[in-house]
Amino acid sequence: SALKSSGKYEVENNILDSIGKDFKGYYASEDETAQTIKECYDKNSALIDTHTAVGLYCAKRYINESDDKKPMIVASTASPYKFAADVYSSLTAKKPSDGLAALDMLSSETNVDIPYPLVGIADRKVRFTAVIDPSEMSEKIFEFAK
Repeated sequence: SALKSSGKYEVENNILDSIGKDFKGYYASEDETAQTIKECYDKNSALIDTHTAVGLYCAKRYINESDDKKPMIVASTASPYKFAADVYSSLTAKKPSDGLAALDMLSSETNVDIPYPLVGIADRKVRFTAVIDPSEMSEKIFEFAK
């Protein structure tokens, strides 16, 4: 209820200490995320998405702070083309004219092919245009299901 009413909740210190034995939490700022994308591409020719960049940044931070020597795996979570505008901006410090143009710009910049499902997406006909109020959702679903 505290989360619902105030947007946060607190746990007692002994519980927090217990959780902290097995879990660590980190975050990356927008700038740190962009720097990680650029660094990963410049050093390894690996094109990564924004979410993977956050994971990679946080993993490196954990290793540096903990001096943990165990091998670590950071799983890539999405295609960089899902966030093409942000990835392109991270690599070039330029803003693409729009999100769809960013696909071609990113591919041109990196010579990495646009994934098949996104090729030519700007030219496809928009199939779904209806916008409904959330309160109408149940009614519209039942209408659609008939």
